[in-house]
Amino acid sequence: MDIQDRIRWVKRNLDISISYRKIAIICFFVFAFLLYLGPYLLRLLTASSSDLSNPVGRCLSDRLMAFRDTAAEFDANIRHFPVEEGENPFVSFIGNGKIGIVIENDGKLYLKSGRVLSVAIPYHPVVSLNLRGAITTISSVIDYLSGMVYNFHCLFVKSGVIDVQYIHYAHRSMPSLYIQDIKVTNPTADDIYFDVQMLGVIDHDVLKYDTISLEDKEASEKFPLITGQVPLPDNPKEFLAVAVITSQLPRSLTVQRQSMESIVVMHSIHYLGPVTSSEFKHAIEEAIQQARSNLSRALKMNVKRLKEDHRKVWQQLWGSGFGISYSRAASALNGDKINATIYYILSHTRDRKSVV
Repeated sequence: MDIQDRIRWVKRNLDISISYRKIAIICFFVFAFLLYLGPYLLRLLTASSSDLSNPVGRCLSDRLMAFRDTAAEFDANIRHFPVEEGENPFVSFIGNGKIGIVIENDGKLYLKSGRVLSVAIPYHPVVSLNLRGAITTISSVIDYLSGMVYNFHCLFVKSGVIDVQYIHYAHRSMPSLYIQDIKVTNPTADDIYFDVQMLGVIDHDVLKYDTISLEDKEASEKFPLITGQVPLPDNPKEFLAVAVITSQLPRSLTVQRQSMESIVVMHSIHYLGPVTSSEFKHAIEEAIQQARSNLSRALKMNVKRLKEDHRKVWQQLWGSGFGISYSRAASALNGDKINATIYYILSHTRDRKSVV
């Protein structure tokens, strides 16, 4: 029996006078209903009972939903804090072959020496928002397809749950740039006040703090400048001349009730080396000028365009990701470990088309 015969049979048996046009309209509305409610229904089916009964759990479940299919294909790694059963405790790391950062509040900045990002400098560039008195639940996603790390913080307060999303990436075509895109959603009936925190320099014998103006800004508008003579681990008589300039960072952030706020933090990092002590003065001046120029250029660009440019270059580089069936054999090498390894290798690799 073909489709038309089935429709005639239904009409005869139900004794309903219905046109094909009405059937098409009904099908359209059913499809639209499923399309609109599909993600919500899927969340209900996949979320644990603890997630559904806990508003913070629901918050995290909603944020992670967009990555569930990707993680199932081993193209992303989802991790809760503390790590849940079945999850891989892979380190949240971003890099582009010139700079690398461990995405933790005390995560260090790594620079390249030889073939890998092996020189850790005493500077912690990761920005965090602190809400006093809040109970915070955290999850992290390493997205292998975009070369980005997502951190999701769901903060429980008396008036409800605050949602904070952090996106971190070491820009692929502008490798001096480490960008943090932070978005806060406050659905509650109260205004929320965050402290904006960054550990920054932890060894003032190696790194020095100063301020600098940018080329296209008013001279009175100052930006944080970090400079240092960082010794190389394999030869203490040779150094990296390092300069870091950061976009201006507020000390606090107010998010009004039932609204959203965002902060974009840019670190422009440039270094030269190996250099000797006698060569350092000239090298640091050049590093400062290059970091200054790179930040000025980035601040003129649209944040969305910066993100898309990075994503496009990374995806071209990624092309070799695996999607294979999972083996439960002991010590089996599965797609999750293979793709994680590829991701970390690419994070230490420069793109040939990238600028300084």
